Amino acid sequence: MRFDVAREVFVCAASTDVPDDNPPETAALRFTLRSARDAAAELAPLDPADHWLVGELGGDIVTHTFLSTARSFDYAPLPGCRFRLRADVAYGYGAWTPPALRGRGYRRRAFLEELRWLRTIDKKWEASVFTAAQLDPARRSLLPVGIVVEPLFCVRYARDRHADVERLVDGDDDRCVPITSYNE
Repeated sequence: MRFDVAREVFVCAASTDVPDDNPPETAALRFTLRSARDAAAELAPLDPADHWLVGELGGDIVTHTFLSTARSFDYAPLPGCRFRLRADVAYGYGAWTPPALRGRGYRRRAFLEELRWLRTIDKKWEASVFTAAQLDPARRSLLPVGIVVEPLFCVRYARDRHADVERLVDGDDDRCVPITSYNE
């Protein structure tokens, strides 16, 4: 039996210029931003540039995500998927909602909260990574609340274990730039 590896992801950006109102179905959600120090007690230690955004309902965590203000990121599941970020761009990753609670709009509301918080620290964009199967459903789900997910790059990890990066936007767009070597 032969094992073939082939993956495809999209590195995207979403503007932090989003509406301030919340979808009525998630009005009871409360969000707190916790530091890497706070998360270390409950999760693996985070980088000091990382923050943990937690959505709670009735005292239970129903969704969370991580936000990094570092100037670069690696998408670990796809070797060679490394990007440098402009100063006004942050990276969102590790979004999670328990399977039993999915489909209730919690993640959509959390994305709004992420973007709003990033706006308060002068970030204009959030970069994030979506698998090929996630991209279109996420775009359809987020658009009604004012979040436009813009694909910047398609990264394909081929069977030869080489990451091919395809730019999907104008070549002058420097919000997110591939790092082609681990020595950069």
